[in-house]
Amino acid sequence: MKTWKFLTPLFVLLSFSAQAVNLQNFHFSNSPTFATLEDGLLKDGLITTDYTYIVVASYNYVKSPLIELDGSDRTDSIINYMHTMNIGGAYRFSDIFQLGISSFVTYEDVEGIDEDEHEKVYVMGDTTVDFKYKFYEKNRLSIAFTPKLYLATGDKKYFTSNGGTGYFLGFAIDKAFDLFQIALNFGHKSNPDAKYDVIDYRQQFHFSAGAIVPLMGKLDLTAEFFRDTPYDSNNEQIPSEANLGLRYANALDSALFGGVGTGSLEESNSSDLRVYFGYKYFPSPKRSEKIEREQKKFGTFYRLHNVYFATSSSKANKSEIQKLDKMVEHLKRDPFISKIVVEGYASRLGSIERNEELSTQRAKNIMDYVISKGIDKDLIHYISFGNSKSDKNDVDKDQDRKVAFRIYKSK
Repeated sequence: MKTWKFLTPLFVLLSFSAQAVNLQNFHFSNSPTFATLEDGLLKDGLITTDYTYIVVASYNYVKSPLIELDGSDRTDSIINYMHTMNIGGAYRFSDIFQLGISSFVTYEDVEGIDEDEHEKVYVMGDTTVDFKYKFYEKNRLSIAFTPKLYLATGDKKYFTSNGGTGYFLGFAIDKAFDLFQIALNFGHKSNPDAKYDVIDYRQQFHFSAGAIVPLMGKLDLTAEFFRDTPYDSNNEQIPSEANLGLRYANALDSALFGGVGTGSLEESNSSDLRVYFGYKYFPSPKRSEKIEREQKKFGTFYRLHNVYFATSSSKANKSEIQKLDKMVEHLKRDPFISKIVVEGYASRLGSIERNEELSTQRAKNIMDYVISKGIDKDLIHYISFGNSKSDKNDVDKDQDRKVAFRIYKSK
Protein backbone atom coordinates (compact mmCIF):
# COMPACT_ATOMS: atom_id res chain seq x y z
CA MET A 1 0.00 0.00 0.00
CA LYS A 2 -2.39 2.46 0.32
CA THR A 3 -0.76 2.47 -1.34
CA TRP A 4 1.21 0.85 0.49
CA LYS A 5 -1.64 -1.00 0.46
CA PHE A 6 -3.86 -3.73 -1.76
CA LEU A 7 -5.26 -6.72 -0.13
CA THR A 8 -6.77 -9.34 -2.35
CA PRO A 9 -9.84 -11.18 -2.08
CA LEU A 10 -11.51 -13.16 -4.82
CA PHE A 11 -14.96 -14.50 -4.16
CA VAL A 12 -16.47 -16.97 -6.65
CA LEU A 13 -19.50 -19.09 -5.93
CA LEU A 14 -20.28 -22.46 -7.46
CA SER A 15 -23.45 -24.48 -7.65
CA PHE A 16 -24.73 -27.11 -10.08
CA SER A 17 -28.17 -25.53 -10.38
CA ALA A 18 -27.55 -21.97 -9.17
CA GLN A 19 -29.25 -19.38 -11.36
CA ALA A 20 -27.68 -16.34 -9.74
CA VAL A 21 -24.36 -15.87 -8.00
CA ASN A 22 -23.15 -12.58 -6.58
CA LEU A 23 -19.81 -11.72 -8.14
CA GLN A 24 -19.52 -8.51 -6.14
CA ASN A 25 -17.53 -10.41 -3.56
CA PHE A 26 -15.32 -11.67 -6.35
CA HIS A 27 -14.31 -8.08 -7.03
CA PHE A 28 -13.67 -7.26 -3.39
CA SER A 29 -10.07 -8.20 -4.06
CA ASN A 30 -8.55 -5.35 -6.04
CA SER A 31 -11.62 -3.16 -5.82
CA PRO A 32 -11.06 0.61 -5.76
CA THR A 33 -12.69 1.10 -2.40
CA PHE A 34 -10.63 -1.61 -0.76
CA ALA A 35 -7.44 0.05 -1.93
CA THR A 36 -8.56 3.42 -0.60
CA LEU A 37 -9.28 2.14 2.87
CA GLU A 38 -5.85 0.61 3.27
CA ASP A 39 -4.08 3.75 2.08
CA GLY A 40 -5.85 5.92 4.60
CA LEU A 41 -5.39 3.74 7.64
CA LEU A 42 -1.90 4.40 8.99
CA LYS A 43 -0.30 7.85 9.16
CA ASP A 44 3.26 6.72 9.72
CA GLY A 45 3.42 3.94 7.13
CA LEU A 46 4.92 3.17 3.75
CA ILE A 47 1.87 4.27 1.74
CA THR A 48 0.66 7.85 1.46
CA THR A 49 -2.09 9.12 3.73
CA ASP A 50 -1.91 12.82 2.87
CA TYR A 51 -4.91 13.26 0.60
CA THR A 52 -8.42 14.67 0.67
CA TYR A 53 -9.89 12.23 -1.82
CA ILE A 54 -8.80 9.25 -3.87
CA VAL A 55 -9.93 7.77 -7.18
CA VAL A 56 -9.03 4.27 -8.39
CA ALA A 57 -9.71 2.38 -11.61
CA SER A 58 -8.60 -1.18 -12.30
CA TYR A 59 -8.99 -3.78 -15.03
CA ASN A 60 -9.30 -7.50 -14.29
CA TYR A 61 -9.21 -10.46 -16.64
CA VAL A 62 -10.31 -13.72 -15.06
CA LYS A 63 -10.45 -17.10 -16.77
CA SER A 64 -13.21 -19.53 -15.69
CA PRO A 65 -14.29 -17.76 -12.51
CA LEU A 66 -17.54 -19.72 -12.27
CA ILE A 67 -18.12 -23.37 -13.20
CA GLU A 68 -20.53 -26.24 -12.69
CA LEU A 69 -19.79 -29.16 -10.43
CA ASP A 70 -20.65 -32.81 -10.74
CA GLY A 71 -19.64 -34.22 -7.42
CA SER A 72 -15.98 -33.28 -7.05
CA ASP A 73 -15.33 -33.07 -10.81
CA ARG A 74 -15.47 -29.86 -12.76
CA THR A 75 -17.55 -30.59 -15.82
CA ASP A 76 -18.53 -27.41 -17.57
CA SER A 77 -17.98 -23.67 -17.44
CA ILE A 78 -20.86 -21.35 -16.66
CA ILE A 79 -18.68 -18.29 -17.26
CA ASN A 80 -15.66 -18.97 -19.45
CA TYR A 81 -13.96 -15.63 -18.89
CA MET A 82 -14.61 -12.09 -17.69
CA HIS A 83 -13.20 -8.68 -18.55
CA THR A 84 -14.04 -6.33 -15.70
CA MET A 85 -13.50 -2.65 -14.97
CA ASN A 86 -13.67 -1.57 -11.33
CA ILE A 87 -14.00 2.12 -10.54
CA GLY A 88 -14.56 4.04 -7.35
CA GLY A 89 -13.06 6.27 -4.73
CA ALA A 90 -13.35 7.80 -1.30
CA TYR A 91 -13.50 11.16 0.42
CA ARG A 92 -11.52 11.73 3.58
CA PHE A 93 -13.48 13.84 6.06
CA SER A 94 -10.76 13.70 8.72
CA ASP A 95 -7.75 11.68 9.83
CA ILE A 96 -10.08 9.12 11.43
CA PHE A 97 -13.06 8.91 9.09
CA GLN A 98 -13.60 8.44 5.37
CA LEU A 99 -16.39 7.27 3.09
CA GLY A 100 -15.94 5.33 -0.16
CA ILE A 101 -18.03 3.86 -2.95
CA SER A 102 -17.22 1.50 -5.82
CA SER A 103 -18.84 -0.66 -8.45
CA PHE A 104 -17.88 -2.59 -11.57
CA VAL A 105 -18.88 -3.28 -15.15
CA THR A 106 -18.07 -6.65 -16.66
CA TYR A 107 -17.99 -8.24 -20.12
CA GLU A 108 -18.77 -11.93 -19.76
CA ASP A 109 -18.83 -15.03 -21.91
CA VAL A 110 -21.84 -16.69 -20.29
CA GLU A 111 -22.80 -20.28 -20.96
CA GLY A 112 -26.44 -20.84 -20.06
CA ILE A 113 -27.31 -23.73 -17.80
CA ASP A 114 -28.82 -26.60 -19.80
CA GLU A 115 -28.16 -24.63 -22.99
CA ASP A 116 -25.58 -25.02 -25.71
CA GLU A 117 -25.30 -21.43 -26.83
CA HIS A 118 -22.91 -18.83 -25.42
CA GLU A 119 -23.99 -15.30 -24.63
CA LYS A 120 -21.51 -12.44 -24.47
CA VAL A 121 -22.84 -9.53 -22.46
CA TYR A 122 -21.92 -6.27 -20.78
CA VAL A 123 -23.51 -6.02 -17.34
CA MET A 124 -23.37 -3.77 -14.28
CA GLY A 125 -22.37 -5.24 -10.92
CA ASP A 126 -23.49 -4.52 -7.40
CA THR A 127 -22.27 -1.39 -5.61
CA THR A 128 -20.28 -1.30 -2.37
CA VAL A 129 -20.39 1.59 0.10
CA ASP A 130 -17.43 1.61 2.50
CA PHE A 131 -16.89 3.39 5.78
CA LYS A 132 -13.69 3.64 7.77
CA TYR A 133 -13.46 4.84 11.34
CA LYS A 134 -9.99 4.68 12.89
CA PHE A 135 -10.16 4.48 16.67
CA TYR A 136 -6.59 3.50 17.60
CA GLU A 137 -3.12 4.47 16.43
CA LYS A 138 0.21 4.07 18.21
CA ASN A 139 3.74 2.93 17.38
CA ARG A 140 2.97 2.62 13.63
CA LEU A 141 -0.04 0.42 14.39
CA SER A 142 -3.61 1.37 13.50
CA ILE A 143 -6.98 -0.31 14.05
CA ALA A 144 -10.15 0.78 12.28
CA PHE A 145 -13.78 -0.26 12.18
CA THR A 146 -14.71 -0.93 8.53
CA PRO A 147 -18.41 -1.55 7.87
CA LYS A 148 -19.61 -2.02 4.28
CA LEU A 149 -22.98 -2.03 2.59
CA TYR A 150 -23.62 -4.07 -0.60
CA LEU A 151 -26.36 -2.62 -2.83
CA ALA A 152 -28.10 -4.74 -5.48
CA THR A 153 -27.40 -2.71 -8.63
CA GLY A 154 -26.31 -5.78 -10.62
CA ASP A 155 -28.27 -8.36 -12.59
CA LYS A 156 -29.03 -11.82 -11.18
CA LYS A 157 -29.34 -13.32 -14.63
CA TYR A 158 -25.66 -12.66 -15.34
CA PHE A 159 -24.31 -13.59 -11.91
CA THR A 160 -23.48 -10.04 -10.78
CA SER A 161 -25.96 -9.77 -7.91
CA ASN A 162 -27.84 -11.67 -5.25
CA GLY A 163 -30.67 -9.22 -5.71
CA GLY A 164 -30.62 -8.22 -2.04
CA THR A 165 -28.81 -5.82 0.27
CA GLY A 166 -25.87 -7.26 2.21
CA TYR A 167 -23.48 -5.90 4.80
CA PHE A 168 -20.04 -6.45 6.30
CA LEU A 169 -18.97 -5.64 9.86
CA GLY A 170 -15.26 -5.91 10.40
CA PHE A 171 -11.94 -4.43 11.41
CA ALA A 172 -8.71 -3.51 9.65
CA ILE A 173 -5.31 -3.65 11.32
CA ASP A 174 -2.31 -2.02 9.72
CA LYS A 175 1.27 -2.26 11.00
CA ALA A 176 4.36 -0.65 9.47
CA PHE A 177 7.87 -1.96 10.06
CA ASP A 178 11.11 -0.47 8.82
CA LEU A 179 11.32 -2.57 5.65
CA PHE A 180 7.72 -3.65 4.99
CA GLN A 181 4.10 -3.09 5.96
CA ILE A 182 1.32 -5.59 6.63
CA ALA A 183 -2.46 -5.32 6.79
CA LEU A 184 -5.10 -7.66 8.19
CA ASN A 185 -8.85 -7.51 7.58
CA PHE A 186 -11.47 -9.68 9.20
CA GLY A 187 -15.16 -9.63 9.98
CA HIS A 188 -18.69 -10.92 9.43
CA LYS A 189 -20.36 -10.85 5.99
CA SER A 190 -24.10 -11.29 5.60
CA ASN A 191 -26.59 -11.34 2.74
CA PRO A 192 -30.04 -12.85 3.33
CA ASP A 193 -30.47 -13.65 -0.38
CA ALA A 194 -27.21 -15.59 -0.82
CA LYS A 195 -28.82 -19.00 -0.39
CA TYR A 196 -28.50 -21.52 -3.22
CA ASP A 197 -29.30 -25.15 -3.89
CA VAL A 198 -26.40 -26.84 -2.13
CA ILE A 199 -24.56 -23.97 -0.47
CA ASP A 200 -25.44 -21.18 1.93
CA TYR A 201 -23.40 -17.98 1.81
CA ARG A 202 -25.79 -15.90 3.87
CA GLN A 203 -23.37 -15.88 6.81
CA GLN A 204 -19.58 -15.92 6.35
CA PHE A 205 -16.36 -14.99 8.11
CA HIS A 206 -13.96 -12.98 5.98
CA PHE A 207 -10.19 -12.85 6.47
CA SER A 208 -7.58 -11.21 4.28
CA ALA A 209 -3.92 -10.33 4.67
CA GLY A 210 -1.49 -8.34 2.60
CA ALA A 211 1.99 -6.90 2.58
CA ILE A 212 3.89 -4.20 0.72
CA VAL A 213 7.67 -4.39 0.45
CA PRO A 214 9.72 -1.54 -1.07
CA LEU A 215 12.07 -2.89 -3.74
CA MET A 216 14.00 -0.08 -5.39
CA GLY A 217 13.28 3.51 -6.28
CA LYS A 218 9.53 3.95 -6.77
CA LEU A 219 8.79 0.23 -7.14
CA ASP A 220 7.10 -1.88 -4.45
CA LEU A 221 6.18 -5.55 -4.20
CA THR A 222 2.63 -6.40 -3.09
CA ALA A 223 1.36 -9.75 -1.84
CA GLU A 224 -2.26 -10.50 -0.97
CA PHE A 225 -4.36 -13.38 0.33
CA PHE A 226 -8.04 -13.77 1.18
CA ARG A 227 -10.39 -16.45 2.43
CA ASP A 228 -14.15 -16.49 3.07
CA THR A 229 -15.43 -19.22 5.37
CA PRO A 230 -19.17 -20.01 5.45
CA TYR A 231 -20.54 -20.71 8.90
CA ASP A 232 -22.26 -23.80 7.48
CA SER A 233 -19.87 -26.60 8.44
CA ASN A 234 -21.31 -28.85 5.72
CA ASN A 235 -20.31 -26.42 2.99
CA GLU A 236 -16.98 -27.60 1.55
CA GLN A 237 -16.64 -24.67 -0.82
CA ILE A 238 -14.41 -22.08 0.83
CA PRO A 239 -13.39 -19.36 -1.66
CA SER A 240 -9.83 -18.09 -1.39
CA GLU A 241 -7.21 -16.46 -3.57
CA ALA A 242 -3.60 -15.30 -3.54
CA ASN A 243 -2.18 -12.48 -5.69
CA LEU A 244 1.32 -11.19 -6.30
CA GLY A 245 1.89 -7.80 -7.85
CA LEU A 246 3.92 -4.63 -8.24
CA ARG A 247 3.13 -1.02 -7.37
CA TYR A 248 4.90 1.88 -9.06
CA ALA A 249 4.59 5.34 -7.48
CA ASN A 250 5.00 7.24 -10.75
CA ALA A 251 4.22 10.61 -9.12
CA LEU A 252 3.75 12.18 -5.71
CA ASP A 253 -0.02 11.85 -6.03
CA SER A 254 -0.56 8.74 -8.15
CA ALA A 255 0.49 5.11 -8.52
CA LEU A 256 0.23 2.27 -11.03
CA PHE A 257 -0.30 -1.31 -9.90
CA GLY A 258 -0.71 -4.74 -11.44
CA GLY A 259 -0.25 -8.43 -10.85
CA VAL A 260 -1.43 -12.00 -11.27
CA GLY A 261 -3.39 -14.34 -9.05
CA THR A 262 -4.97 -17.73 -8.73
CA GLY A 263 -7.93 -18.82 -6.67
CA SER A 264 -9.85 -21.81 -5.47
CA LEU A 265 -13.46 -22.55 -4.73
CA GLU A 266 -12.64 -25.64 -2.74
CA GLU A 267 -9.65 -26.22 -0.53
CA SER A 268 -8.42 -29.05 -2.78
CA ASN A 269 -8.88 -27.31 -6.15
CA SER A 270 -7.71 -24.18 -7.94
CA SER A 271 -9.43 -23.10 -11.13
CA ASP A 272 -9.50 -19.41 -11.88
CA LEU A 273 -6.57 -17.36 -13.13
CA ARG A 274 -6.48 -13.58 -12.82
CA VAL A 275 -4.47 -10.76 -14.38
CA TYR A 276 -5.10 -7.23 -13.15
CA PHE A 277 -3.71 -3.69 -13.42
CA GLY A 278 -4.91 -0.28 -12.36
CA TYR A 279 -4.26 3.37 -11.61
CA LYS A 280 -4.72 5.28 -8.37
CA TYR A 281 -4.90 9.06 -8.00
CA PHE A 282 -4.68 10.69 -4.55
CA PRO A 283 -3.92 14.43 -4.76
CA SER A 284 -2.43 15.98 -1.65
CA PRO A 285 -3.61 19.28 -0.19
CA LYS A 286 -1.87 22.31 -1.64
CA ARG A 287 1.58 22.67 -0.10
CA SER A 288 3.85 25.67 0.09
CA GLU A 289 6.00 26.34 -2.93
CA LYS A 290 9.10 25.63 -0.81
CA ILE A 291 7.93 22.12 0.05
CA GLU A 292 6.88 21.45 -3.54
CA ARG A 293 10.35 22.44 -4.78
CA GLU A 294 12.06 20.33 -2.14
CA GLN A 295 9.88 17.33 -2.94
CA LYS A 296 11.17 17.39 -6.51
CA LYS A 297 14.71 17.43 -5.17
CA PHE A 298 14.55 15.18 -2.10
CA GLY A 299 11.46 12.97 -2.43
CA THR A 300 8.04 12.82 -0.81
CA PHE A 301 7.32 15.23 2.05
CA TYR A 302 6.92 12.92 5.04
CA ARG A 303 6.18 14.75 8.26
CA LEU A 304 6.72 17.78 10.48
CA HIS A 305 8.14 17.72 13.98
CA ASN A 306 8.45 20.76 16.25
CA VAL A 307 10.71 21.36 19.26
CA TYR A 308 9.71 24.29 21.50
CA PHE A 309 11.86 26.61 23.63
CA ALA A 310 11.51 28.93 26.60
CA THR A 311 11.73 32.69 26.10
CA SER A 312 15.23 33.83 25.03
CA SER A 313 16.59 30.27 25.34
CA SER A 314 18.39 28.23 22.68
CA LYS A 315 18.32 25.03 24.75
CA ALA A 316 15.29 22.74 24.72
CA ASN A 317 13.94 21.51 28.04
CA LYS A 318 13.97 17.89 29.17
CA SER A 319 10.47 16.99 27.98
CA GLU A 320 11.13 18.36 24.50
CA ILE A 321 14.43 16.46 24.30
CA GLN A 322 12.65 13.24 25.27
CA LYS A 323 10.18 13.70 22.40
CA LEU A 324 13.07 14.52 20.09
CA ASP A 325 14.90 11.33 21.10
CA LYS A 326 11.88 9.22 20.14
CA MET A 327 11.73 10.90 16.74
CA VAL A 328 15.46 10.35 16.17
CA GLU A 329 15.23 6.64 17.01
CA HIS A 330 12.39 6.25 14.55
CA LEU A 331 14.31 8.09 11.80
CA LYS A 332 17.40 5.94 12.36
CA ARG A 333 15.36 2.81 11.67
CA ASP A 334 13.86 4.17 8.44
CA PRO A 335 16.15 3.48 5.44
CA PHE A 336 14.10 5.74 3.16
CA ILE A 337 14.73 9.07 4.89
CA SER A 338 16.29 11.21 2.14
CA LYS A 339 16.53 14.68 3.70
CA ILE A 340 15.94 16.50 6.99
CA VAL A 341 15.61 20.27 7.02
CA VAL A 342 15.90 21.95 10.44
CA GLU A 343 14.29 25.39 10.66
CA GLY A 344 14.90 27.84 13.49
CA TYR A 345 12.30 30.39 14.59
CA ALA A 346 11.89 33.08 17.23
CA SER A 347 9.10 35.24 18.62
CA ARG A 348 8.90 39.03 18.21
CA LEU A 349 10.18 39.68 21.74
CA GLY A 350 13.50 41.53 21.45
CA SER A 351 15.38 43.00 18.52
CA ILE A 352 15.38 41.61 15.00
CA GLU A 353 19.13 41.01 15.20
CA ARG A 354 18.85 39.14 18.51
CA ASN A 355 16.04 36.94 17.21
CA GLU A 356 17.97 36.11 14.05
CA GLU A 357 20.90 35.01 16.20
CA LEU A 358 18.58 33.10 18.58
CA SER A 359 16.75 31.21 15.82
CA THR A 360 20.05 30.27 14.20
CA GLN A 361 21.49 28.99 17.47
CA ARG A 362 18.31 26.96 18.17
CA ALA A 363 18.45 25.29 14.77
CA LYS A 364 22.19 24.59 14.97
CA ASN A 365 21.98 23.19 18.51
CA ILE A 366 19.17 20.82 17.59
CA MET A 367 20.89 19.73 14.36
CA ASP A 368 24.14 19.00 16.24
CA TYR A 369 22.19 17.06 18.85
CA VAL A 370 20.44 14.74 16.39
CA ILE A 371 23.74 14.17 14.55
CA SER A 372 25.32 13.20 17.89
CA LYS A 373 22.47 10.68 18.30
CA GLY A 374 23.33 8.92 15.05
CA ILE A 375 21.62 10.81 12.21
CA ASP A 376 23.86 11.01 9.12
CA LYS A 377 25.15 14.58 8.88
CA ASP A 378 24.90 14.42 5.06
CA LEU A 379 21.12 14.04 5.36
CA ILE A 380 20.54 17.18 7.39
CA HIS A 381 20.97 20.93 7.11
CA TYR A 382 19.55 23.94 8.93
CA ILE A 383 18.16 27.35 8.07
CA SER A 384 16.79 30.13 10.27
CA PHE A 385 14.02 32.69 9.92
CA GLY A 386 14.46 34.89 12.98
CA ASN A 387 11.08 36.40 13.84
CA SER A 388 10.01 36.90 10.21
CA LYS A 389 7.34 34.16 10.50
CA SER A 390 6.12 35.10 14.00
CA ASP A 391 2.62 36.07 15.04
CA LYS A 392 1.90 39.76 14.36
CA ASN A 393 -0.45 40.13 17.33
CA ASP A 394 1.40 38.19 20.05
CA VAL A 395 4.88 39.43 20.94
CA ASP A 396 6.01 36.25 22.71
CA LYS A 397 3.83 33.44 21.40
CA ASP A 398 4.86 29.96 22.59
CA GLN A 399 4.44 28.40 19.13
CA ASP A 400 6.87 30.92 17.63
CA ARG A 401 9.81 29.83 19.81
CA LYS A 402 10.64 26.60 18.05
CA VAL A 403 12.72 24.47 15.75
CA ALA A 404 10.71 22.74 13.01
CA PHE A 405 11.82 19.60 11.19
CA ARG A 406 10.76 19.03 7.58
CA ILE A 407 11.43 15.39 6.78
CA TYR A 408 11.46 13.86 3.29
CA LYS A 409 11.49 10.24 2.15
CA SER A 410 12.54 8.51 -1.04
CA LYS A 411 9.48 6.24 -0.58
